[in-house]
Amino acid sequence: MFLRSSVQAAGVVVFMATLNWKLMLVTFTSIPVVTIISKYYGRYYQKLAKAVQKSFADANEVAEQVISGIKTVRSFANEDGELDTYEARLFSTYRLKRKQAFAYSGCE
Repeated sequence: MFLRSSVQAAGVVVFMATLNWKLMLVTFTSIPVVTIISKYYGRYYQKLAKAVQKSFADANEVAEQVISGIKTVRSFANEDGELDTYEARLFSTYRLKRKQAFAYSGCE
């Protein structure tokens, strides 16, 4: 696969050089800029994905604690309080996922 891609890339470079070498140089000068932008975008997106995963874990932790201690929650009549806590965690997850979707689409 690597050999095939290398041969194709070399063929494209030769074809571009024979077609218009000035345009080829302009095209290849943009490669470092695109590489740098992609590097920073990838780091940002990876950090955002980790934050989303942690937010889901926090919300699931609340749900797990409530389910495992449902008798305690009911004895103190705190179902609504736990529901509010869970909703708050899910809402923060929703905001992060929305931010991730915008970042994925390139709108951010």
